[in-house]
Amino acid sequence: MQQHELDTSKASFDRAMTFLRAGDAPMAERICRQALGAFPRDANLLSLLGAAMLKQNRAKEAEHTLSRAVRMYPNFTRAIETLADALIMQGRLPDALEALEQASELEPGNASVRFKKAKVLDGMGRNDEASQQFEASFKLTPHREELVRGLQLQRMGNIREAEKIYRDVLTSDPKSVDALRLLAGVAMRAKQWSDAQVLLERALEIAPDFIQCWMDLGLAHQEQDRTDDALDAFERARRLEPNRPNPYAAIGTTNGMAGRHDDAIKAFHKALYLDEGHATALAGLGHVLKTIGRVDEGIAAYRKCVQHNSWNGEAWWSLANLKTFRFEPEDVAAMEAELPMSASRMSSAPTSSLRLAKLTRTPGITRELSSTTSRAMRIAASARPTIRYKPQTPTTNSSRHSTVSCSRAMPAAVIPAMPQFSLSACRGQARR
Repeated sequence: MQQHELDTSKASFDRAMTFLRAGDAPMAERICRQALGAFPRDANLLSLLGAAMLKQNRAKEAEHTLSRAVRMYPNFTRAIETLADALIMQGRLPDALEALEQASELEPGNASVRFKKAKVLDGMGRNDEASQQFEASFKLTPHREELVRGLQLQRMGNIREAEKIYRDVLTSDPKSVDALRLLAGVAMRAKQWSDAQVLLERALEIAPDFIQCWMDLGLAHQEQDRTDDALDAFERARRLEPNRPNPYAAIGTTNGMAGRHDDAIKAFHKALYLDEGHATALAGLGHVLKTIGRVDEGIAAYRKCVQHNSWNGEAWWSLANLKTFRFEPEDVAAMEAELPMSASRMSSAPTSSLRLAKLTRTPGITRELSSTTSRAMRIAASARPTIRYKPQTPTTNSSRHSTVSCSRAMPAAVIPAMPQFSLSACRGQARR
């Protein structure tokens, strides 16, 4: 390529990347296709086009485009890695492993490739090899081992030591998005929402395609009574991954709590179209339907929720709160069965206890539950339900509590690397 052609190609790449990072994959694809009309052999644009199609869940088309790029430029690691992503999305793990091994040979120090290789090996049941690749990817990623240790300490309840680790990592690497999100998780745990917001916004400046950061930021806004800002954050997450149900469920919950019932119902149905058993969407839909007087439909949503997610205490609790509702013996058996398993699931133990505690006041339940509920009540005293729904009249920034199912303390194991413009790939075009 001549210099002016290189400048033009890179400008198109940068424009497309801007749209892709903002979650507008169709526009990114359009820009790439227009630029490829002038530069049909541009490896960077072909790779980015493939990434844009993957964002739209068009893995087969992406595979065709990326295979073309790899055939023309067999040493272009980025195209090979993105091709592996397309193969993984289609469930073709052996083919994906072959591509990742090729990429790993070209760039032995690429942590992202190593991590994806580990995931594929794990999916193929080759656990020992997967463990080796996970360990290799951690060693190649700065501060990964420290962050994993901090996360383990946090899970054990040693928040102070975990926070110190995250701060130490950020001192040596201020752009560590994993450390920023983990530290934000500590702030959220302490209900320091404004501090969490600052940390998450900084992480998103560095990695604007980090979906879970957008989800966490939405929660931070919601807890500060900023409904519209919360919806904007959840919408950014939705645009980045339109085939993921969680953002739709979060949008539904936020709208429902603001009294925007029609919008809430639409969002919940979109989430359930993608995952018919999504716990937050089903419970939230039940809340909205009950609030607007469609009680039978609300009960059906709660019923479906516990059918798919017997651990979901909020749906059981909501059913118990209906004065005219009567549990059947099989319902009680299902709830009793959940309580022992809840001991190993900290998030569900309180909700299991809450629902059993509530049952003592529900007609038709025998006194045999009393020994269980006495322990349940002690646990429930400090429990926070998974979903707290308080319908209000439609106003701006009226929400109080979040039902978004976010893993607040979990770091992104690997931030999916967006394609970067490669000069070496362009030089390869010039040679060809």
